[in-house]
Amino acid sequence: MSSKLIKPKTVKGFRDLLPIIAQQKSKMLDSTISVFRSYAYKPIETPHLELSEILLGETEGDIGKQLFRFEDQGGRDVTMRFDLTVPFARYVVQHKNEIGFPFKRYVIGNCFRGENPQRGRYREFTQCDFDIVGTENLSADAEIIQIVIKSLLSMGLSNFKVKVNNRKVLTGLAKVFNLEEQAEEFIRIVDKLDKIGFEKVVSLLSEKVGFDLSFESLLKSFLSNEGDRSQRLKNAKEILKDTEIGLVGIKELEEVFKILDNLKFCENYFDLDLSIARGLGYYTGTVYETHLLNALDLGSVSSGGRYDNLTQNYSKDLLPAVGGSLGIDRILAYFENEDLNLSPADILITFMDSSLAPKLHELANSLREEGVKVEIFPEVSKLKKQFTYAERNKYKYVLMQGEDEFLKEIFALKNIETGEKIEVKSIAELAEKVL
Repeated sequence: MSSKLIKPKTVKGFRDLLPIIAQQKSKMLDSTISVFRSYAYKPIETPHLELSEILLGETEGDIGKQLFRFEDQGGRDVTMRFDLTVPFARYVVQHKNEIGFPFKRYVIGNCFRGENPQRGRYREFTQCDFDIVGTENLSADAEIIQIVIKSLLSMGLSNFKVKVNNRKVLTGLAKVFNLEEQAEEFIRIVDKLDKIGFEKVVSLLSEKVGFDLSFESLLKSFLSNEGDRSQRLKNAKEILKDTEIGLVGIKELEEVFKILDNLKFCENYFDLDLSIARGLGYYTGTVYETHLLNALDLGSVSSGGRYDNLTQNYSKDLLPAVGGSLGIDRILAYFENEDLNLSPADILITFMDSSLAPKLHELANSLREEGVKVEIFPEVSKLKKQFTYAERNKYKYVLMQGEDEFLKEIFALKNIETGEKIEVKSIAELAEKVL
């Protein structure tokens, strides 16, 4: 055995989570899973590893350069999944006779991209997807946006905005500028507006697709977010008046907004943004991106849209679908700057005498049956050490249950934050004080 010690470190772009952040992540996922279930979405799982031919047909731009691709022990060409949507398209076609349509799913899992690591962006990241497949009705598009809003609210976030657009609108705009054949590249460049600014977008359009600079003021007017939503839609409709696909996109947006406007909880959390396109070309209709307004540097924390042609690589029967994704790691990065006050349980029970272990475990179990989360300190130790442990782990309550307390049949509860000591006479009363 070598005497040389190996330095413990993680691979670039991959990371460990300390308990306080892992607890926050678990809390976030628990809350959003409750939202998914309230809308009748079913959980599924897909492998981390796919045959490369499954994924490569849907990679575009930088993503194609970021794949973790290799040959496995059986000589197969395989790739780590870069998102959860493309594997879902394969899953739907492979299992279509078992799942039936329309089908609602959610899936939570890690994905892999070899991009440049930065705050909230890693080479291994957790994605949380939810989709409806098998319907073209725009009610489904509106439902996906509802779930985004409810999920973020359930995580304790409120300062965010879901920016909504429709790819057909931008396809129509490309036609207005006589760039119909270069529509996909035109859309991809326009989608960079919030990152590089209007002037650089115009420069790129001129360089890459031959954009006529005489249309610059018209493009600026179209993409402007000044004025209320109805005014901007009216302006867009006027500019797109001679493009059938563009007007279809406007009509679809109006239908989605009509549903959302009728829901009080959605108020102030969504808006129109005609520059939003999503970088991936498989989107065909509604698209959206969501930003935390006090952490814009994190980028979008939720995105998605309608993708009616994604299964075309795997089946001649096209299945319409719409879905969304929550960027769990980016939201976690936001919470890392917050004062997280998460404890692993509601009460820490002190352990002062090894002979009391059976009674302590019986007490802890009784409290758990009342819905209280309980930890017994793992070993007999000085009270000071146990209180230090409680403070480090953000416990609010410590139960000091020694032999005297058991004999008197009382529960001595101390509030760490206030120093107040409370004595109660029953498990039920104790649970009521804590919960």
